[in-house]
Order: sequence, then C-alpha cells, then structure tokens
Amino acid sequence: MDAVKTPHSEPIPGYRLLEPLGRGGYGEVWKCIAPGGLTKAIKFVAASDSISDVGCAATQELQALQHIKAIRHPFILSIERVEVIDGELVIVMELADRSLQDLLNDYRRIGQPGIPRNELIGYLRDAAEALDLLNLEHGLQHLDVKPRNLFLVGRHVKVADFGLVNSLAEIHGSSAQAVQLGATPLYSSPESFLGRITLFSDQYSLAVSYCEMLTGSPPFSGKNFRQLALQHTGMEPDLSKLPPHDRPIVAKSLDKDPANRFRSCLDFVRSLEAGAPIENPQRTPSPPKRSLKAPTKNSLRIDKTTITPVVDTAATPALPAPPSGFAGADAPTTLAEYQFLECLGRLPIGEIWKAKAPNGHRCLIKLIFGCQAAEESADGGPVGRLRALYHENLEPFVVLRDGQNRIALISDQRDGSLADRLNERQAAGQPGLPRDELLKYLHQVAKALDELFQDHGLQHLTLSPRAILLNGGEVRIADFGLAELIWLPAGVDAGKLNPRYSPPELFEGRALPASDQYSLALIYQEMLTGFHAFRNLSPRQIASPRLRGQPKLDLLPATDRDIIARAVDPDPEKRFPNASELITALETAGKRPAAPVLSSAAVRRLTTPSIVQATVPMPKVLTGPESYQHVMQLLDEAKGGANVRELKGFRFRVVPAALMEHQFTARFLQGTLPIKLEGFRRHWLGKVISSSDNEVVYHICPPVNGLQRLLGRIPGLKLHVVHGKQEGGAATVGVAATLQPLPRGEHLLEELGPRIFDSIRQFLQAVPDRRREERFRLGKSLRVMPVFGSREVGEGVVAQTLDISTAGLGFFLPCRPASPSVLLELGAGTSMPIVLPARIIRSDQCPDGRYLIGVSFNAEVSAPLPKNPSAESILP
Repeated sequence: MDAVKTPHSEPIPGYRLLEPLGRGGYGEVWKCIAPGGLTKAIKFVAASDSISDVGCAATQELQALQHIKAIRHPFILSIERVEVIDGELVIVMELADRSLQDLLNDYRRIGQPGIPRNELIGYLRDAAEALDLLNLEHGLQHLDVKPRNLFLVGRHVKVADFGLVNSLAEIHGSSAQAVQLGATPLYSSPESFLGRITLFSDQYSLAVSYCEMLTGSPPFSGKNFRQLALQHTGMEPDLSKLPPHDRPIVAKSLDKDPANRFRSCLDFVRSLEAGAPIENPQRTPSPPKRSLKAPTKNSLRIDKTTITPVVDTAATPALPAPPSGFAGADAPTTLAEYQFLECLGRLPIGEIWKAKAPNGHRCLIKLIFGCQAAEESADGGPVGRLRALYHENLEPFVVLRDGQNRIALISDQRDGSLADRLNERQAAGQPGLPRDELLKYLHQVAKALDELFQDHGLQHLTLSPRAILLNGGEVRIADFGLAELIWLPAGVDAGKLNPRYSPPELFEGRALPASDQYSLALIYQEMLTGFHAFRNLSPRQIASPRLRGQPKLDLLPATDRDIIARAVDPDPEKRFPNASELITALETAGKRPAAPVLSSAAVRRLTTPSIVQATVPMPKVLTGPESYQHVMQLLDEAKGGANVRELKGFRFRVVPAALMEHQFTARFLQGTLPIKLEGFRRHWLGKVISSSDNEVVYHICPPVNGLQRLLGRIPGLKLHVVHGKQEGGAATVGVAATLQPLPRGEHLLEELGPRIFDSIRQFLQAVPDRRREERFRLGKSLRVMPVFGSREVGEGVVAQTLDISTAGLGFFLPCRPASPSVLLELGAGTSMPIVLPARIIRSDQCPDGRYLIGVSFNAEVSAPLPKNPSAESILP
C-alpha cells in the first residue's frame, strides 16, 4: 500500500477516502465512503517490514482487537472490518461526530473554562458504563482513556481507540513495555509508571480527564515523561480548580494506592452526581496509604507484578461441602461476602488474593479469568472434575462460580512453601535443604502425584517449589488440576505456564505421564544445592532444545547425578516409570557409601596433611608466579579469542568478524528504561526481534540499495541487550550489550559496532567506568573455603563464577562468607584440584538474596570483611 494516502483512492475496494481526520505517531485516520453510500472512519496503522514483527504498532493493535472484537455495547465505538494490506493494518469503524477534546476546545474558544458539569457528567456516565463492562466482565483494561479517545455520537459518548487494550493476565514482559510506551503519560495511573496495571487504572485516567474537561487544566502540570512520572507517583494532584464538593471524590479516584479508589468507574461518576462520595458497603474502610511495591520475599508470589481486581457480585450456586477442618467449611456462596485484603500476585490467567471470609477466617482466593469451564454445570465438565479432586496431600479448596467467565478457588491461608524453606536455609548460611529432609517432603509429593494420576488421569504440569506447601511435617500440593482442566482448554501454552521447571515436551504442546517427574527432579537439585540445573538461562533459552543444552549436575553428590540425569532426559521414554521410583532411587543411593573424594572440610590444617586419607591427594595451593600463570590461563579461557579495545573512555571486547561485547552501568529513574531503549531503537531504525522483562534483541540494518533489497541481501547486526532489575526510584543497573553480524554483515561489525555502543551508552546515560581493566565472563563452578588465621580452613561452599580479570574474580555465594581470607578450589572432585589464595574486597547482597563477592588474588589477609554501603544492581 502507498505510504501517502490521497483523497478518492480506495485502499479497500469499495471504500473511497474523502479527507484525513487526524494523524499520530503510529498511523492516521481518514473519513471514507463505504459500499452503500455509508460514511465511515478508516484507520491505517503503520507496520515496520512485517505485521508479525514483535513490538510492531500494527501487531500490538491487532492483538488488542482480538480482545474486544466480540464485545458489543452501545457506548463502545463499533469496529466493522479489519484487514492487513501490504503489511499495513486497516481498520474500518463507525464514524463519530467529534471527540470530547474537540468539544472542550469549542467551549474554551467561547470563553468557558471547560465543559459544563452536568453535561460532562452525563458523558462520563456513558464512558464509565463501557469501561466497567471491559474491566469487570472481561478482565480488560483500555489503558489510554483520555478526552481524545471519548467520542460523541449523537448525544452519547462512545469509547474508542483500543490499541492498548490488554488482559490483566497477559500484561507482563514485552507487553507491559509496549503498554508503557504507548500510553499517554498525562493520564496514566501511578502503578503503570511502576510497570504494574490494575483493574482501577482506567478509573484513574477517567478522573484525570474529568478534571481537565471541567476546569480546562489537568491535575498534574508536568511537561515531559519524567516530570509526569514523578508527579503521578509521588505528588498530590492539584484539585483547587474543582468545585469543593468534587475534590474528595476525585481525590479518592486519584489515590496513589489502587485499592483505595472506587470499586468501579460508575461508582465514581455516581458520587459526582450525588455531590458526595458513595461508600461501598462491601469494602472495609480504606487502609492507610502504602507505597506501590512488589510483595515481600516471604509473600506467596507468581511474579513481581501486583494486580488489584474488582470483586464481581454475581450470584453463584451453592458449594459442595469441603473437607472437614477446612477454614472455608462455612464459605458463603458469593464473593461479595469476602473482604479482599492484599493481592499476592498473578497466575497465568488470573490472580491470587489474601482475603477474609464473613466468619473471620483468613483465606486465599484464586481468581481465574476467561474460564470457559465456568459456563459448564457443576456436576460435569472441567469444573465438576476440579471439585471432585481429593487427596490427603492436596491443598483443600472449594470452587466458586463467579459470573460467566471467571471461577474462584478458595483455600486456607498457607504457612509456607518449599521455596520459603530454601530461603530460610540460605539466610542461615546453608546452600540448600538437608538431603534427608528434602527427600521426606518429595516422597510425599511423588506418592500423591502418582496416585492422582492413577485415580483421575491428571498431572500437575506446573509443579514448582512454590506449589509445594509445608504445614509442619506435612506436605500439601497447590494448583493441582488447574493446568489440564482450566488453563490448557483456555488456550494457554503449557510450557509458558512454568518455564523454569517445565519439561521439553510441554513446549511442544505434549503433556506426557513422565512430565511431572522431570519437574520434580529439577526441584530436587535446586532445593539441595541452591542452584538450578539450567542456571543462568532465560525462559526463552530454556524453551529451546538447541539453547537449553545439557543440565549442569556437577554440584550434586556423585551418587545422585546419574539418577537426576535420567529423570531429566529429553526423551520421556528414558525416564523412570513414575515419580515414586525416582525418589526411591535417590533414597537408596543416599544409603550407599560414596567413593572417597576431596572435601574441604577434611583439610583442617594446611601444614598437617597427615589427617587426610592417603587415597585422597592434598590440593596444591598455588602462590607467586605459579598462581599468576594459572590466573592467566583462566583469563585466556574467558576471553575466548577476544581482544579489548577502548573508545571515548570505555572498553569493549572484540572477536574479529564474530562479536563485540560491552558492559556498563546506567542510572535512570524507574520506569524510564523502556522509553530510553525505544529512543535508541528509533535512532538506529532497529526492529525488536524478541524481548522479556530484562532483555531485548534488536535487528539493526543500515540503508541498502534497491538491488540488495530485491535480492534479499540485506546485511545487518543483531544487538542483544541484557539489563539488571531496577529496585527503587532512581538506581544504577548493570547493562550488557552484545553485537553479532547477521549473514553478509561482518563488515558492519567493525564499521558500526563502536558507534552503536557509544549510542546506547548515551541513551541509557551510562556512568563513567571506574574499572582499571576489562573483566571477562567465566562460567565455572568453584568451592570457596574460608581461612581463619593462617592455618585453619573452614567448610567449603559451592559458588558460581561471574567474571575474571588479572586482579581478581567475581562470583555468587548463597550466604555472606565467614572470613575475609579464602581459598578458591577449582576442579573439585578431580584427581588434582587447583587451589588459589584470595582476599575478599567486596560483598554485596543482590535482590534475589545471594551475595556478589569480589576477591583479589592475594593470600596476605587479616582485615575484616568490607561493608556494603549501597548494593549495586547486577546483571542476572
């Protein structure tokens, strides 16, 4: 399709363009004559090269249209036709008279500050009804409510421009980034600037729009994204121009805490009509204001996004009696009778809440959105099978139908999970759980999984340490049956439900009898050693057989490695017949005497080798030139043939014709990173190939001539950017950028690589590099042994290396070391391990609870451990 539209042309046969109605950053809208002489609006949304490109504006809008295409409401602007023509998205829609922004401008031209209050409230009532339909019945948020997207048709308002509409269950990763980039900052809610969306976000935007349309001035006066982000998240709105009786009502809808706003948009508008706030009889008094932050480490979490839904009061059938002793035994038959206290996180297509029943019992409520099973009868179908599940090791719950598209699972509040138990052990300085204790827990889990499969033909398929609950010495399994009965029929990808522990077959759409066994084996290794078998891999890499590679089992006891290797074999036919046999094999292996291997605990005095068994050689502690020689060998291994170059005061690695790598530290306001990366992408005309919470991959292609494009010979570079997780308002994060040439793009690596690194440093505001020399990634495991005085050596702890230079080494430990002097043992378990003396010069606690340790290669140590004045964010 031609990039420039002209009057009287027909982009779709029979649809003749008349005149443009408006243009934006992603496309334009024209007035057109449709077949039959009807007047319509036609919207063109620009694409990059392909409508399937990740991050493409047309793709984003097309995905949003999938959410609303079946929704009908008199106050939603109707969409009549959607076409993709030559890579451009074309949408034919109902033609409105004008927007409320146009109406506001008309009133201001005649000397009025804004739209008269009574007229405006009538318009807002229409918009609120449409937004509540999206929010409460379909679990959707518009996310771009503003006067320009509220259109007058006759004497009523219709909501339009659904390019950002998203399901709350799907807003994460690249989708959350796209929402943040596309939304209008003047009207965005505080939580959206923090990367979280709630069911009250549209209400906030509607309240901002009300202030502007009534008084002519919005409640926040920021002129750019940064100023507006600070004002929305940390400053009170200016409501001085509102009528006095409106101020407390609008202030409630503009509360920084979404839980303190009105239950719905209509409640907000009705309060304006009445001239006083309408108290919600179903809600408890508003709690004190609290900051918008992710749940604490000890809270049950699905991920770090906090979501606050509205409770639907639709009546539901009576519930079957739950197991005796269950706190919800006298559970009401409607969710309106519960008090929702705190949102703990998101499920793949729902949310999990801490709540209180009318009888005072504390409980957990899982809300499952978009559930086709909710429409089925209680005595059959998925919901009936879910209600029929029972086992002594299953978490007791009741199933409550809540409207046509949602169900609620109500259970007792939990004491803790296997993941919480690991956190306790690591906080006490231990790498993982004691083997006997762990096998006791997993024995109960395996037995329950096998019996449930035999009795009901179902598997868990989303087994993780957080789904294994601990209640004293008893084990309960949470979320059993949800995957096969609820999520998979709703079209959710099984592998993506639980990528960290999913077996390969789930990413291929196959659920097999040995799938849960695979997850159980990964959980065993992580809980025992503190390290995952596929550590340092992203969910995308784990999902790919080529990128996943082989599991790292070297930290397991030698007697366990073959057993776990069999349980995680990519071929399900080679695994154990069932989960119980896996655990039995581990229990039996633990009773066999292990072959003698070197243990750091056996080396108590460096000068007394006689206490070590004669069959185990004494490790050689390297010092002086010999130590330096081994360090240089490790450094050469980490370099992998790369050399170091310097440009404008920063250094980067180069492997000729293969790759360039650069690491730096950036400092910026929380929530602005996606904007800065998008500015960088546009500057280089790059395309987003893939993205997630902490990484993005770009395709950067310089201008080419027509012949190259015609022949498909378009050289380019692939840029992979990985950044740390930012905690707090303004903080430093580590950034790693890697450039690789695409076919026929080797020459571009030398021409553009340094300029690209310099550019991304400028866009992300890199801080000056204070390192004296370049550090190189070193993917090795080692054992760290504390040295007390000059002769005593303590118990060793397994560590994972991060990087190395000629001066020192960086690695992760599960706990803070006990001494500033350490021995670093490489090649543990081999016939002749290498031991290097070192001194700790840095000890920073990371957001995930581990410690990032920096050591210098020096045996002369006696100073206390260094203190950490401000922990620096690190690369994942």
